[in-house]
Amino acid sequence: MKYETRIKIYNDKNLLRFLRENSYYIKYFNRRGNFDDYVKQMKKRYSLSFSDKVERMQFSANIIKAFFETSKEN
Repeated sequence: MKYETRIKIYNDKNLLRFLRENSYYIKYFNRRGNFDDYVKQMKKRYSLSFSDKVERMQFSANIIKAFFETSKEN
């Protein structure tokens, strides 16, 4: 594994957790080592992409809206 890749992984807790849970990526990095694909897989697994964040924000807004509507009725 390249030194730069190792530094990037150890500086990000999500990347490190993903590597520990999927140890086969160590062999992957030693052979090919495409860091961008690794980050995409991690974001997909932990729902960290921009669209996932937007969905969570919409869900939270809907919950708050429902709370205010029910409190308004009482």
